[in-house]
Amino acid sequence: MIKSGDSKEIRLKEFSYALERMESLKSGNELTNKIVEIQETQIHSKGDSVPEIESINTFLTTISFAVEDLFNNTYEVLNNSLEQYIASDEAIGKLWEQIQNDNDEKDSSDPFKDVVINFQSGHDYRLNEILGDVKLKK
Repeated sequence: MIKSGDSKEIRLKEFSYALERMESLKSGNELTNKIVEIQETQIHSKGDSVPEIESINTFLTTISFAVEDLFNNTYEVLNNSLEQYIASDEAIGKLWEQIQNDNDEKDSSDPFKDVVINFQSGHDYRLNEILGDVKLKK
């Protein structure tokens, strides 16, 4: 049986792998080289087909720029998501640690029940201090 900590670690590994893969593509200029290669593959012609060929060349160039923009945006989103995931995971860890410390001080028999009672009674878990700038999305 997979424990929740294990599944979190697996997800984080997969996320990190995807980010590393995109970084290697970006740093290796593989994508940029392919785009340049496509742009340099211009079809040349004489006669009646020139306007159609120019249209195809323009279309290929537009597609190559769109792919490059899409790649760069995807990379940035993935990188930012990883940073937010790590920050929120650390914040939740700090909150859990504080809850555990509170329960240890009380020598509680049912810590989960105490957490609910504490929240209902307005116990201050210093969420703003713990969460800091982490923004939780709905």
